[in-house]
Amino acid sequence: MREYRYVAAVLLAAAIVWAAFAVVLGDYPPVSDQREYYNAGARLAAGLGLTYPNGTLYVHSHPPLYPILLGLIFGAGGGAVAVRVVQLVLALATLALAYLTARRAFGVRVAKASLAAGALYLPTAFYLSQFYSEILFTFLLVAAAYLFLIGLESRRGLGVCLAAGVLLGAAGLARGVALVVALALAFYMLLRRGPAFGRRLAKTAALALGVAAAVAPWSAYVYRETGRAVLVDTKSAMVFYLGNNEATPAHHAWDIVSGGGFPQPAGVEQARDRFELSRLYFAEAVRYIAGHPGRTLLRFVSKFADTWEVDRMFAADYRAGYLPGACKPFIYACLAAELAASAAALVAFWVALVLMPAGAWRGLAWAATLATAFAYAATLSHPHYHYPLMVLGIPALGYFFAEVLPGLRARAFSRRRLAFAAAAVAALAVIWVRMLWLFFVYGS
Repeated sequence: MREYRYVAAVLLAAAIVWAAFAVVLGDYPPVSDQREYYNAGARLAAGLGLTYPNGTLYVHSHPPLYPILLGLIFGAGGGAVAVRVVQLVLALATLALAYLTARRAFGVRVAKASLAAGALYLPTAFYLSQFYSEILFTFLLVAAAYLFLIGLESRRGLGVCLAAGVLLGAAGLARGVALVVALALAFYMLLRRGPAFGRRLAKTAALALGVAAAVAPWSAYVYRETGRAVLVDTKSAMVFYLGNNEATPAHHAWDIVSGGGFPQPAGVEQARDRFELSRLYFAEAVRYIAGHPGRTLLRFVSKFADTWEVDRMFAADYRAGYLPGACKPFIYACLAAELAASAAALVAFWVALVLMPAGAWRGLAWAATLATAFAYAATLSHPHYHYPLMVLGIPALGYFFAEVLPGLRARAFSRRRLAFAAAAVAALAVIWVRMLWLFFVYGS
């Protein structure tokens, strides 16, 4: 009973803190990607289908699931406040699932530490207050991971693996990187040692069938409406190209180039439609990576340090005039500190995975982590991919602080490992300071 009271208290505290951030950061007109999601959901709620203003199918932008969620909320009479309430509920459910995952893998003590770490992960408050797909995507991904862990450990588990696959496919319809995670998990399930090959093959097939069952209806609908074969969307190819384009060393072209201009691959002018553009962008990105593997690797590593995209938030505030010009040197100092803290936090989560005992959760965590790393290396795109990575790492962080750190302290050795723990705490503290700064600036 005491355990349930603890869980309820932490969830309630997280709900209050996150809701406060949502209120302060909230009610303003959606811009950029948020506006695109919002308008697509509004058109769907108005009975115009998942389309653009010109009536064409919504397939050349983001995956469809998030605007569908918005359409359902708007169609039920809700507005921006209702969207944020739904996202708050999903975020709390994600935190509860992280707790259950840690409890199943490591026990109650680690689960409690994981729950506290998840409640302190303040970027959740930022994303649930915006019209972004991160909250929905992370909920589906973490739910799929929890079911995958159950299916992996059970002697039968075909139905659970099927359900995990459906959730992974649904997550892919929110952000395409989930499909890479699904592929990595399928390979892990098939190749792991222990169970008979036939049983592993059956579980892998059930997982794949679940993914296909979730994704295929949308793909079939796009083909019926357009006559072109598309898995989820056509925009991913342009993201792939922009992430590996020589003119975009830090972020997407539309983030750093005024007016959205960027170098175009040869043949763009002759392309008949966006489907053809998608093929050209993809081919050009592959050509660039093959010709510049070292530069691609260097940029990939440098982008992984920018874990929470807070530097872009600072830059946007500065351009919008929220910060006076006299603050410029301090802004650069803050950016440098946050970059170092983000890198330390990322290392903390990854090393915590290594320190975990062998078992199903370790394999699950590594498969999801490496799949996310692969997708990020392929696109060098938004650091949003780190958001589910960090949430999946919360049980690992809980394990480190609840199990490994006390053992290190008791033995009084390995200063390097203790320094790693201090870096993890410092990194989370810096993120807290940044989010509190955001809260008070917007609140005033």
